[in-house]
Amino acid sequence: MKWEAEEELRRSEISWSVVRPTAYMETWVGILAAPLLNDRPAMVFGRGTNPINFISAADVAHAVDSASVERREGGIAEIGGPDDLGMKDLVETFRSVTGKQGSTRRIPRPMLRLMSVAARPFNAVLARQAGAALVMDTRDMTLAGSLTTSRAIAPSTSLTEMLKRDYAG
Repeated sequence: MKWEAEEELRRSEISWSVVRPTAYMETWVGILAAPLLNDRPAMVFGRGTNPINFISAADVAHAVDSASVERREGGIAEIGGPDDLGMKDLVETFRSVTGKQGSTRRIPRPMLRLMSVAARPFNAVLARQAGAALVMDTRDMTLAGSLTTSRAIAPSTSLTEMLKRDYAG
């Protein structure tokens, strides 16, 4: 859908720039680790060891602001955070920063595959989420692996910094 939106922009007569961030760390912390705050288990999809580049939403906002000020029409900026971490690493970093312990529930790859197909007629959103989780556990999700152009901006907010900002204290 994102590719189709970009293609529509290219065909249009309006000026445009595209910012392509990697996975939002705030979103994935909320899905995977934040349940620990409510005494629920953390969640890990698949093996949880595949490196994923997470970026802070604040860094994306800064990149969008910079792109709008620079007005590089037709420009594409692919951006990512400073670290590539597995889902297990994300959960363990959350535990370390917040001091919240608790169990971890893991959904294995075969279950993700099954959910991505079997849930489609009943819950298309769940089916897409399971498919996305499977991709995140099996494909190159590092910043280098996500680049389709040679331009990249690497903002500096680490997962630990974001967690201290949003969850510690």
